[in-house]
Amino acid sequence: MSHPWKEILGLNARNRRFVYPSNDRHTIRIANDKLMARARLEQVGIPMPILLGRVITLFEIKSTLARISNWENGVVVKPNWGSGGRGILFLTSDGNGGFVGGRKGTMTSREVDRHLRTVLSGEYSLRSGMDKVVIEDRVRSHPDILALSEDGAPDIRVLCVGGNPLLAMARVPTRRSGGKANLHQGAIGVGLDMESGQGLTATWKNRFIDRHPDTGLPIANLRIPHWEEVLKIAKATCAAVPLGYAGVDIMVDREKGPLVLEINARPGLAIQLANSLPLRPLLEAIKHPLNGVSA
Repeated sequence: MSHPWKEILGLNARNRRFVYPSNDRHTIRIANDKLMARARLEQVGIPMPILLGRVITLFEIKSTLARISNWENGVVVKPNWGSGGRGILFLTSDGNGGFVGGRKGTMTSREVDRHLRTVLSGEYSLRSGMDKVVIEDRVRSHPDILALSEDGAPDIRVLCVGGNPLLAMARVPTRRSGGKANLHQGAIGVGLDMESGQGLTATWKNRFIDRHPDTGLPIANLRIPHWEEVLKIAKATCAAVPLGYAGVDIMVDREKGPLVLEINARPGLAIQLANSLPLRPLLEAIKHPLNGVSA
């Protein structure tokens, strides 16, 4: 019998055996383009955060800053072609022409202007050339999903194979991650029970943990609300953007319920560590071909 960790799926095997055989180039391009994917999802009624605006040229930055400075709920600024959380800003107006957010905790309008220009230049883009800025309403997380963390809001990654949810994890912010649900920046990966949405196992800084490092609360305290709806929406997302192997990112809003943030054609592999379940045997055991689903 082979050691279980020899069954861990690596990046090369993921791409060669699952991503490229399962996802055609055109659909990957749709998934990589946040605005294009949003249009496809909105056509079939999949709930998403409100799109407040987009910035395509430098001339639109001034009016955009004026608009978001008056948005009380706060906004999320994203590169249209970005990945891995790079270039994302969470901003709230401070009421004095500046913003609360960013690494320093506060940002002036000039600093936000500079960030928007950097995004437009393609600094965070998956492809070469200019990018666009996507500005969305900030999700206000359901209180139940905040049971573990005191810094920032968790999100949920659902790994779908052949159009069906296979594994899921919550990415829970820590002080180390600066309140961001980004594993590379220090968030926790919490494996979720596929029947109930309850936290089972977790990894942080390449080691297994059973309690949140900041709050000391047990991982089992986390139970995702509206869990059946989360899985239903993840499946519908993979039908609308037909990828045979995909990660669907979701947040649960306190009033609106589950909202899709984006779909990823090359989902990372930390989900297998968070769940203590190597992906290779799971994928090999799936009998149907990974060739997407009909839109």
